[in-house]
Amino acid sequence: MSVQENAFAHVKLQELNLNTSSLLCDCQLKWFPQWLIDSGFQHSVNVSCAHPDWLSGRSLLSVDAGDFICDNFPKPQIKLHPETTVALKGMNVTLICSAGSSSDSPMYTAWRKDSEILYDAKVETFARYYKNGLELIEYTTVLNLFNVNFTDEGKYQCVITNHFGSNYSSKAKLTVNVMQSCM
Repeated sequence: MSVQENAFAHVKLQELNLNTSSLLCDCQLKWFPQWLIDSGFQHSVNVSCAHPDWLSGRSLLSVDAGDFICDNFPKPQIKLHPETTVALKGMNVTLICSAGSSSDSPMYTAWRKDSEILYDAKVETFARYYKNGLELIEYTTVLNLFNVNFTDEGKYQCVITNHFGSNYSSKAKLTVNVMQSCM
């Protein structure tokens, strides 16, 4: 779990209760301990790091600012986004999305159409392990749309999740056209 910088910028919090031992204590969370202190919430939170391993179990407030580093990326990072596509009615369409992670935490994939999860989608998922200086697991998810029709038009997006959080691809628009017959 992570907390995005300025997540509370537009709300006037009077109280913050946070209890988690699942924080991703990397460079993107460096701002949070000082914000908790400056906002007076350091006594109402019980938060500790889950990653990186050498900070696991440590209270967020006891971690030195210099220890919040980004030398790996356990939360999935989208590497390949699905592409906007124009197809003829009746064609098959394939949308591809890939993400990588330095964590061995299992990754789960889902596809959305117009922000709604596609539960009955025809999806293939592949995992590949790399070791090239940095250990990396890459997941590729392929959405197959067969015999497309106008009801398939919309904006498609993949979501890839593991223990450290979720990441969302950019949205790819599918447009379905009809071939005009010449008579």
